[in-house]
Amino acid sequence: LEGAQRAAEELGLSQAGASGPVELEFVRSSGSAGTALLHLMTPGDAAHTVVLAIDITARKEAERALRESEARFRLLVESVSDYAIFMLDPDGRVMSWNAGAERIEGYTGAEVLGRHFSIFYTAEDQHAGTPAATLKAARREGRHEDDGWRVRRDGSRLWANVVVAPVHMEGDLIGYAIVMRDLSARHTTDVLLKSVLDSAIDGIIGIDENGTIRSFNAAAERMFDYTADEVVGSNISILMPEPYRSNGMEYLARYAHTGHARIVGRGRQLVGLRGDGVTFPLELAVSEFMLEGKRYFTGVVRDMTRQRALEEQLQQALKMQAIGQLAGGVAHDFNNLLTIIAGHTELLLGKYSEPDDLNRALNDIRDAGMRAAGLTKQLLAFSRRAVLEPKVLDLNTVVREAQRMLRRIIGEDVELVTHLPRGLRRVSVDQGQMGQVLINLVVNARDAMPHGGRIEVETANCDIEEGTQMHPDARPGPCVRLTVRDQGVGMTPEVLQRIFEPFYTTKNAGAGTGLGLSMVYGIVRQSGGHIEVHSEPGTGAEFSVILPAADPVAAKSKRSARVGSDALKGEETLLVVEDEESVRRLAVLSLREHGYRVVEAGKGAEALRVIG
Repeated sequence: LEGAQRAAEELGLSQAGASGPVELEFVRSSGSAGTALLHLMTPGDAAHTVVLAIDITARKEAERALRESEARFRLLVESVSDYAIFMLDPDGRVMSWNAGAERIEGYTGAEVLGRHFSIFYTAEDQHAGTPAATLKAARREGRHEDDGWRVRRDGSRLWANVVVAPVHMEGDLIGYAIVMRDLSARHTTDVLLKSVLDSAIDGIIGIDENGTIRSFNAAAERMFDYTADEVVGSNISILMPEPYRSNGMEYLARYAHTGHARIVGRGRQLVGLRGDGVTFPLELAVSEFMLEGKRYFTGVVRDMTRQRALEEQLQQALKMQAIGQLAGGVAHDFNNLLTIIAGHTELLLGKYSEPDDLNRALNDIRDAGMRAAGLTKQLLAFSRRAVLEPKVLDLNTVVREAQRMLRRIIGEDVELVTHLPRGLRRVSVDQGQMGQVLINLVVNARDAMPHGGRIEVETANCDIEEGTQMHPDARPGPCVRLTVRDQGVGMTPEVLQRIFEPFYTTKNAGAGTGLGLSMVYGIVRQSGGHIEVHSEPGTGAEFSVILPAADPVAAKSKRSARVGSDALKGEETLLVVEDEESVRRLAVLSLREHGYRVVEAGKGAEALRVIG
C-alpha cells in the first residue's frame, strides 16, 4: 500500500476515488520499451489501491505512423507543381490548396480557402449548373473525369483535365479530392491538328492495334456518310464490306500475334462501305506509330469513284477513237467505190433516158449507191472525218427549224415539248449536222416509248468549273446544253457502257443499223463538245449534248460554194489529180462530157511536172 501510495504521489493521483488515465513508459522483462495507459483507483474506506494498466504500445505506434504519413503526403502534395490538388468540403468549399493549384489557377491559399470551387468554372458552365452536376456525378460514379474550360484568377481561360473523387470516412462523406491538370498547350496543338486534318481532301482515320477507331476527320465523314461521334470507339470493320472486312480483321489478328503488319503500306485498292450501305472504290495508305507504349495506325483514304469514272470514260474514248479510225478508213475506201458506181450510173442514165429494163436497172443501182453513201456519211461523221461547215448560231434556231419534221417523225402518240429560253449563248457548229444530232436523239427517244409518252427538248446555258468536269475532254468555261429527255423503258448499266459503240443496237433485226448514236457521238466530239447520258431501267433516259459557247465576236464561217452540174460547161483546160485510178477516170470522163479539156495526174509530183 505504501508503494501504491508512493506511485500515486509520484503520478499526482488522489488517494481517494478513481484517478487517471495517465500514459506511462515502461520496460518489459525482455528489455523492450512500451507505453501503458494507467488507471489508479483508491477507495476512501479501503486499505488498498487498485491499479489498472493497459498496454497501448501498438496504438501509439500506429498514431505516430499516421502522423508521419500525413506529413509525407502533405509534403508531396505541396511539392507537386504540375497538378492542382485540393480538397473540398461536402458543400464544395475549398479546404486545402497546393502549390500546383496556386501556379495553375493563380490564387494563393489565403485567397481561395473557404470559397466555393465554382469560381474556377466559366460563366456559361456556372449558369448551366456544371459544378453541382460534377460533384453529383462523382458521388454517383465514385470517380468523375472530364476535360473542359476553366477560369484563372486573372479571368483567362485554360483547358484542363479534372478528376473528382468523393472522400468517405466511416461511411460518411467528408469532402472531395480534386486533381486538375493544365492541358492548354496540348489542346491548342489538338485544335490545330484537327484543323489541318479537317481541311484535308482525303479521309484520315486513326485506329489502335485492335482496330478500334480513335479519330475520324471531316473528309472521312463525308466519304463514309458517318459522323465522327458515330464511329469513334467502333471497330474499323463497319467501314468495309466483305471480303475486305474479314481480311482486315485477319491482318490485325496476325499482326497482334506475329508483329507482321501486312496492313501497312501505300496504294492498296479496296472497297469502302458507306453508312447507307453503298460500296465505293478507295485507295488506302497506312502508317503506324507508337504512343505511350501502345501501337496505333493512321489510314489515309482516297475515294476513287470519280477517278474510276474518268478512267472508264477515257478508255471508252480511246476505244471509240480506235473504232472511229477504222470506220473512217473503211468509209473512205468504200466511198471511192460508191463514187465510181454512182458516177458511171449517172453517165449511163444520161445516155439511156428511155424507161426500159436497162434504165430501171441503172436507177436501182443509183438508189442502192445513194443509200450506201448515206451509210458512209454516218461512218464519216462517227469517225469525225466528215467535212463540217460550222457557223456561230443559236441552238434554239436548230430546234425550231427541226420541230415540224420531228412532230411528223415521232407520231401522234408521242408528245413533243420544247423549253427554249431566251438569252441562250451562241455556239459554233454545223447547223445541218447539229440538226441530225437532234433528229437522231429524238428518234432514239421515240423508239424507247413503244406505247407513247412525252419527249422533252430543252436548251440552257451552263458552266463547267475548273476541276469539276466528269468528262476527260470537257473544257472548263461557259457552254450550252441541249437535252433530250424521254419517258421510255430506260437502259441498264451494261447498255449504257456500249451505247455509243458503232453497230451496237438493242433494237430488233432490221430496225436499225446501230450507227445513229455513234454518229451523234462523232458530230458532237468533232464540234468540240461532249455528251452525257443518265438512265435507269424503267425511268427513261436523258441525253445532254454540251457544247462550248462561241466567242461573241467570232466571225461566221464562209459557206462552201456549191456548183450545180448544169453550170459545168466550158472549154477550159482542167488538171485532175487523184491517186485512185478508177475515181480519176470517172472524174476525167465526166468533165470531158461537159466540154472541158482535161489533164490528169496520179500524184502531186506528177501534177507538178505536167504544169511545169
